[in-house]
This record gives sequence, structure tokens and C-alpha cells, in this order.
Amino acid sequence: MRSLVCVEHEDWDGTLDAIEHQGGKAGRDWVNDKRKSGFAFQGMCWFHSRIPLDIWQAGEPHSNMIEALHADANREGTGCSLLGGVARGRHLDETKMKSLEVQEATGVDSHYNFRGNTEKALRSLKLQQRSRRKVQATGDADILAANGRLDKTIYSLQRARSRFTATSQLALQRPDSGQVEKARRSVANAQTAYEKALQRSRNLIGTGTGSVKLKWPEFVQGHSEA
Repeated sequence: MRSLVCVEHEDWDGTLDAIEHQGGKAGRDWVNDKRKSGFAFQGMCWFHSRIPLDIWQAGEPHSNMIEALHADANREGTGCSLLGGVARGRHLDETKMKSLEVQEATGVDSHYNFRGNTEKALRSLKLQQRSRRKVQATGDADILAANGRLDKTIYSLQRARSRFTATSQLALQRPDSGQVEKARRSVANAQTAYEKALQRSRNLIGTGTGSVKLKWPEFVQGHSEA
């Protein structure tokens, strides 16, 4: 798709066909949307535009501004006769020229926010920082949840081991009781749940802001009567 943003494309139609066939429904919808807009493709490729080449090359190296200009022209000239379209187009050009002259003379931009390269770069950095903070905050929440799960599984495993020890002692007096096997299965299930919770915590290493720490058990994993 990025190759379409150019002065003149070597295989324009072939590229659009490839996008439609290889991109599936999303690719077909994208191509159809740009065709129906009446200005998107003209804003991407100079060869399909009516803008003089020197003006095209003087613009910014992306299609946002060019597409916006095409959209403005289309809104001004839709449903007009040829003469009416020319008159409205001229009025649009005169209005934009006046805005530029006022901006140069007074320093007052036609928009509330100044859109220079420095401001764009700063805004981009702020958005990236906000996105990173959001990801890190999510990581902190995941760590807190993982710590809670690990605490619960450790508690359950310790209780299961205690019950197994107590049941084993009672089995010396009642050897035919099935409680020992039941207690052994409880320990095995608790051990499995604990190991899963521990692995989830390991997967979160390196995430979050660093202010929330992962909890690690102090007792030895391998100690299991199961």
C-alpha cells in the first residue's frame, strides 16, 4: 500500500489487484473505499492528480495534506456545472491564500494548534509515552493479580500437605481408610495449581512500571509428599 504514495507508479492497476486478492475482504474494502472517495488515490499518486508537479513536490512527504486539499475541493465543487465548479474552486483558492497571508502577516494560524514539525514530533512522543504508561499500568495490575493467585495456591498447598501428614498418622491406626489416597490427590492437585500460578508469575518478569514487585515463595518447590 505504501508504494502507492508516489509521483508515478510503475504498475498501479496491478498493485491494486494484488491488494484486493491478497488482502481478502479487508483489502477489497480498502480499495473500494478509496475509489468511492473520489480523491484518495489522487492524493496518493501525482500521476492521477491534477496538481502541478512543482506544487506536489513542495508539499509534505505524506498524503494527509494532499488528500485534505482534494477533499476540500470536492466539497466545494460537488454537484456544480463546469463554470460553477471553476468559480467555487477559485473562491476556495482565494480563501486559502487569504488565510496564508494573514498567518504570514500576523503570525496567527488558521487553526487552534500550531502544526509545525517540532510540535508534531513532540505530540508523537507524548502519545508514545502515554501508550507505554498504559501498557506498564496494565502490567502492574497483572502482577498484583498474579501475586494474589500465588498466595492462594501456596496457602492451599500448605493446607493440603498438613492434611496429608495428619491423615498419614491416623492411617497407622486405621490402615483400611481411603482418606490417605484422597489427601494425596489433594496435594497433587494443589501442587499443580501452585506450579501454574508460579509459571504465570514468571511470564510477567520485566513487565510493569517496576514499582510493583513479583512475589516468590521461600519454601522449596520440590518438597512434595505426593
